[in-house]
Amino acid sequence: MKVRIIKSTNDTEWLSWWYKNRIGEEFNVYPDPDRNEYYFTKCELYGDMQEVHILKDDCEDIIS
Repeated sequence: MKVRIIKSTNDTEWLSWWYKNRIGEEFNVYPDPDRNEYYFTKCELYGDMQEVHILKDDCEDIIS
């Protein structure tokens, strides 16, 4: 599944800090089995590939 970041709730949600400057970017995601309100994705942070969360309310599905 692919999503596009549409906002960042970084003022209230501590897991969204990494994408606050990535509004409009697209990511391949998969469900977080422990937290239904999040997706997981992988992206490069600090020179390494990291597994990070995206709040579902902060993104929109991309239908291809």
